[in-house]
Amino acid sequence: MDVVALGELLIDFTCVGTDADGYPTMAAHPGGAPANFLAALTKFGAKTALLGQIPLGALGQPEDIGSAVAFLASEQAGYITGQVLGVDGGMGM
Repeated sequence: MDVVALGELLIDFTCVGTDADGYPTMAAHPGGAPANFLAALTKFGAKTALLGQIPLGALGQPEDIGSAVAFLASEQAGYITGQVLGVDGGMGM
C-alpha cells in the first residue's frame, strides 16, 4: 500500500474578502468525496486504502460538496461567518 487515509476530510471555507455590502466572501477548499487525494493518487497508479467506516455508509459525491457551497453562497447563509463545514457523511460526529 502506498497511501492510507483515516476517513474523509472536511471542507474548509475561508473568508477571502467582503462583497460590496460588507458580507464575507468565502472560498471552498474541499476534501473528502471521491475527488479527494486518494482518488487523484489512484489515477496516477498509487495503491490506496481508506480506513474507517463512514456513518452514512458511502463516500460523498461531488454534488454533496456543490450543494454545501451553493447554500453558503446563498442569501439564506448570509449570517454564517468564519465556519468550517464538515461535509463528511457523519465522520466528524
